[in-house]
Amino acid sequence: MALDSPLAIKIPVADRFLAGLYWPGEGDPIIALHGWLDNANTMMPLLQHAYAQASTLSTRPVLALDFCGHGLSDHFPKGEQLHLVNHVQDVIEVAKHMGWQRFSLLGHSMGAAVSLVTAAAFPEQVIDLIMIDALGPQTTQQGEVAATLRKSITGMAKRVKKEPPYYASFDDAVAARMQGVFPVSENTARLLCQRGMYYAAKGWTWTADMRLRLTSILRFSEAQADEVIAQVACPSLFFGAKQGIAGARNLTPRLKLLNNAEVVMLDGGHHLHMEEVPSVHRVIERFYTRASTSGAACAITT
Repeated sequence: MALDSPLAIKIPVADRFLAGLYWPGEGDPIIALHGWLDNANTMMPLLQHAYAQASTLSTRPVLALDFCGHGLSDHFPKGEQLHLVNHVQDVIEVAKHMGWQRFSLLGHSMGAAVSLVTAAAFPEQVIDLIMIDALGPQTTQQGEVAATLRKSITGMAKRVKKEPPYYASFDDAVAARMQGVFPVSENTARLLCQRGMYYAAKGWTWTADMRLRLTSILRFSEAQADEVIAQVACPSLFFGAKQGIAGARNLTPRLKLLNNAEVVMLDGGHHLHMEEVPSVHRVIERFYTRASTSGAACAITT
């Protein structure tokens, strides 16, 4: 029987544990993936709304993960450089542990990039794909590979000596999170902080691995990113936030590479799945209905 509140679970991956929130259900499972420096709580508003509406989303099993180094999950071993593909491997290992041979992916920001790469590399396992305000991995421009490598390695040496920020009160931490790279409302910041902070001797601080703030040691080239995007074969849905990444960057070249895709632009910031919940939920329900009945989704709307 599906629950209107999730179960807290931990999943063994290699020598680590990944934490997650799990909503049991019937039918094909959904793995939900959060953005950079966020955590599994990013999916709470959407799932709570789905249960209140008794919609299709609320009937399926949903597993919202904390990526390694985020939320309540373990960190990668000390000294290891982090890369997007580490998370792709973790998603596949989590699905294996859960006994899921096929699953849907729903990702926001970095989670959307991980979802897309996973769908391209493991097409036989991914049923369909929803991406919220990010399309594909970040890239390194031609001629900048060596400089990026140097920046990452020298940054690691500096980062290990640097302490994380501390806040005198939880409310101070929430206020800081509201003014992040992508500003969010107080309610959104508070929800993310509840799973992404802990109290130490010096005050409130983040659970996130400090290495997450470093430049990736090696990124995809633009040609590699294009190749990955073009290889996604399953039905897909891209949400663009008009006041987020999609509104600030020209994603048209990448969007043209998507096969069997629906593209929807909505008013709202980067975290529109947390702050424009009814609109996002309505489109997701429509997408899942179409994908399950026809296996296709080919409209572009705004």
